[in-house]
Amino acid sequence: MKEILLEENLKVLKECSSSNTVFGFDYDGTLAPIVDNPNIARMAETTSSLLRELNEIGSVAIITGRSIKDVQRLLPITPKYLIGNHGIEGGVDDEALKEIKVLMRSLKTSLLSKLKAELVEHGIRIEDKMYSLSLHYRNSVSPYFAKKLIENFFKDHTSVRMVSGKMVLNILPNSNNDKGTAFLKILSLENVKWGLFVGDDVTDEDVFSRRDPRVIGIKVGNIENTHASYYIEHQKEINLLLGILIKFIKINLRS
Repeated sequence: MKEILLEENLKVLKECSSSNTVFGFDYDGTLAPIVDNPNIARMAETTSSLLRELNEIGSVAIITGRSIKDVQRLLPITPKYLIGNHGIEGGVDDEALKEIKVLMRSLKTSLLSKLKAELVEHGIRIEDKMYSLSLHYRNSVSPYFAKKLIENFFKDHTSVRMVSGKMVLNILPNSNNDKGTAFLKILSLENVKWGLFVGDDVTDEDVFSRRDPRVIGIKVGNIENTHASYYIEHQKEINLLLGILIKFIKINLRS
């Protein structure tokens, strides 16, 4: 993995900014810092301003684990593409959404009927996003056991897959509808040469791991276990990245 903001790697950003490109971003941990309470995960004012400017001169896609309704209240823009629930919401047809909604409602009911006391004991919070469930154990006194409790409950449910995040287990429908599928659909719709995607979470690997030649994957954080080709060191560096993209796009527009 290469650090995208180093001088020798800026040519990648320059090239994609001079061509027809979709600029894709995760939200939490990418555009906004990770916080204990997701309800207050706001972007810094500078990030908001830069994202607004990029949205005015380029094609922006936000692909997040949040529901569309939830992330809309946090965004300062209306991006050209907005995909929620890890690629499900906005990525599949209405009939499939209905089936997924029924499945998640059933799983949540079953979970509460069998493990409600244990969930409270371990400080596990259920975030119901209608088309997926996120079980947060950040505030548990025993995170290891809290995670094991969730894993043991869902391990025999073949209709779903579990995806670990940062102190959270995401329960998603066991299908091919993920962030990677959603992003590639957008690239095909736009008929672009490049798709730049920035993300920090495990489900963002669904984009990076596709190895599609059009995708420029940028991981937030220099970690070994990723399929991204590039990285930025910290979430705060998103402002530098956005600023460079805007600069290169404006140079191209003037030429």
